[in-house]
Amino acid sequence: QLKEFHSSDNLPFAEIDKDYIRKFEKYLVKRDLKQITIHGYFAKIRAIFSRAVDEGVINISDSPFYKYRIKVEKPVKLTT
Repeated sequence: QLKEFHSSDNLPFAEIDKDYIRKFEKYLVKRDLKQITIHGYFAKIRAIFSRAVDEGVINISDSPFYKYRIKVEKPVKLTT
């Protein structure tokens, strides 16, 4: 999904800021993806940024996920 959204094979850290993350989230919502699926995509991207912070590639405050929360809905229990 990110590759379709970005339309390029190269995506430097510097291009992924909070605005980029918000636009990507809106893009996924417009594609009618479930919130849990969207959260899964962001968990993978967040993991990359967390590793970059841990390895000193970027500062925590430079991460687009610093103080950014993704809405997670509670799962609906089905009754039979």
